Amino acid sequence: MASEAPKIDLEIFLPSGSQLAKLCVSSSSKGGDVVDALVQFLPPAAPGFQTCVSKLLLGADVFEKEQTVEQVGLVSGSVLLAVLEEFPEFQHFGNFKCWWSDVQEVFEIKSEASGTVSVLIHDFDIGMRPAIATNVEFSDSFLKFRTAHRNNGCYTQYKIQWDHEVRPAMYLSDCDGAGEVYNTEWGWVVPYEEDYLPH
Repeated sequence: MASEAPKIDLEIFLPSGSQLAKLCVSSSSKGGDVVDALVQFLPPAAPGFQTCVSKLLLGADVFEKEQTVEQVGLVSGSVLLAVLEEFPEFQHFGNFKCWWSDVQEVFEIKSEASGTVSVLIHDFDIGMRPAIATNVEFSDSFLKFRTAHRNNGCYTQYKIQWDHEVRPAMYLSDCDGAGEVYNTEWGWVVPYEEDYLPH
């Protein structure tokens, strides 16, 4: 039977010098796990905004989300600095869909505990077999993300413009490995339960 990973007591401070939290984590925990655990301790944001941990610092080094406590040499009593960021509160969660020239796609937009947004993309005709979006950026007015095309370096860049003057619209750009655009499309974005609107 495998032994349990050692427990490590960490102290988390803010740049102001005030203590944000004390955490007990496993030596196998990742930076992303620590960020998730800190959500409950974050100070309230201004109305219409959210607060998140943008990065954790161990001295001058960034404790990356995929690194483990053991990899970066943290021991009980180690001190981390949590750099916080406020950003406009994102409101557009749920399942949406868009009609392209030859495919209907479903976009499953979720809120994550760390204050980020995740997007799963499904082909409407094939069913719920998701591709996970990367490079997710968002504000109160837009959501931008991309998906890779297998391993050939090509990718598709999506951008939903929530504040379009008619209704939310999505813009698609297919890019080659060098980032050059070779195809563009656009379509209306509607809730999953609604009928598509042609354009």
